Amino acid sequence: MNMAWPITFVLSGLGLMIGIGSGTLISIARGEQSMTNAHRAFNTGLILTFIISCLSFAAFAFFGGYFLQLQGAQQDIKHLALDYVSTFGNAAFITVLAGAMPMLIRNDDSPKIATALLVIGALTNIVLDYVFLGLMGWELKGAAIATLIAQGITCVGGLIYFCSQYSTLKLKISLPQFSWSESQKIMSLGSSALIMYLYGSFVVALHNEPVGFLPYSFSILILPIFHHDMSLNALKPCDLI
Repeated sequence: MNMAWPITFVLSGLGLMIGIGSGTLISIARGEQSMTNAHRAFNTGLILTFIISCLSFAAFAFFGGYFLQLQGAQQDIKHLALDYVSTFGNAAFITVLAGAMPMLIRNDDSPKIATALLVIGALTNIVLDYVFLGLMGWELKGAAIATLIAQGITCVGGLIYFCSQYSTLKLKISLPQFSWSESQKIMSLGSSALIMYLYGSFVVALHNEPVGFLPYSFSILILPIFHHDMSLNALKPCDLI
């Protein structure tokens, strides 16, 4: 899981980038009383999600194993981690959309619904992890499937919301409304979130590399030490407050 996490975590960062960027443009348009611009930003965000998901699928398919090797994954660990990474890569659209959807709903003046979908998804993930790993023994691939099902619930719930009477932004994909300039604004506004996720992935990957050559059982014992060190480093800025 630790070897695969830095790779799959980027998908969530991409989704959050689109969600924050699109949500910001939607909020600006609503403040200007321009629902046309709000719908354009919403439509562009959804199409951009699909485009980035396709690119992510290709990257995972061709370079997933290489990214694991960079972290020093040995054959036994690499096999398990690659199952996890491949499963996420094949369903990249779900993960990216699940990252963007709560932000889009929140900026449609429905923060409670956005929070409810996140809570439902998290609880579903916990239950399915127990079923797929504890009862069925599906290993890391089971964990990935559990997460994707939970994210799928978030996506479906969000799509239902945007088709309902509670949403001011109706779900209507229109290619002519897609704007490359709007896409650039979305990625620029949401880039800080993506950078934060990339930093987290990079730090974990650096901690994975020294233990990648160790036996699987020993690596499980040693990783909490590194994660504890990461937590201490994250708390250091608080000393200045």
